[in-house]
Amino acid sequence: MKDQSFGAKIVVFVLGIAVIAAGAFLLISDREYDIAKFIISCIVVMIVYILAFLPILIEGFFRSNVSAMVIGGVVYYRGMIPYACASIAIIVRMYMGLPIRFAILAQCISLAVFLLYFFLSFFTQAHIENVAAAEETKKAGVMLLREEGNQLALAADRLGEKDKDLKESIKKLAGDFRFLSPSDNERAIELEDRMIRLLEELNADRIFANSENRDLTSVREKVGELDYLYKQRKSIL
Repeated sequence: MKDQSFGAKIVVFVLGIAVIAAGAFLLISDREYDIAKFIISCIVVMIVYILAFLPILIEGFFRSNVSAMVIGGVVYYRGMIPYACASIAIIVRMYMGLPIRFAILAQCISLAVFLLYFFLSFFTQAHIENVAAAEETKKAGVMLLREEGNQLALAADRLGEKDKDLKESIKKLAGDFRFLSPSDNERAIELEDRMIRLLEELNADRIFANSENRDLTSVREKVGELDYLYKQRKSIL
């Protein structure tokens, strides 16, 4: 499907070039023309056409992040559309008597201004993606903490009545994890890692499968340590 979509874009792009070429041919056939102005006009029209089509034609020209793609596209076309209008106006003025050297200079200035928008669009996209990636990194630890906590809480349902206090402590912790806010603070990340390691140890041990026949002292100690670490983490925004 992706290859078909790219193939369709190529076909449309080539058809556009064919239309431009046909128009140039008709202009040559129907009237007297200044060869220098004609060549300059054709070059400018082709540049404008390629730049207008570029984001659509090239896969990955814009980023995968939707917000980055939209905002980057807006910045790109805010530079591209005025450049196209200025280029056409310069061509018209050239045929009305503007010296060719001034027309070329004006085209170069317009292109230089557009290039500022071109690079700004990439900078904007990269910045948005970096911010989004940082947010995802912040969320990753908390999400894993909640997942491991929920898994432990489900396993704790196997505990008998004599270990009711331990079961309630585990379920309370699992519930508390839902209210932790993501943070990029180094201390917060360290505390999350320590809690995740403890939870992984408890989940991997399958301690509650035969809890009636096991000493759960070490489990209680780890749950107590989890509670202590959670209270420290909760104080960090």
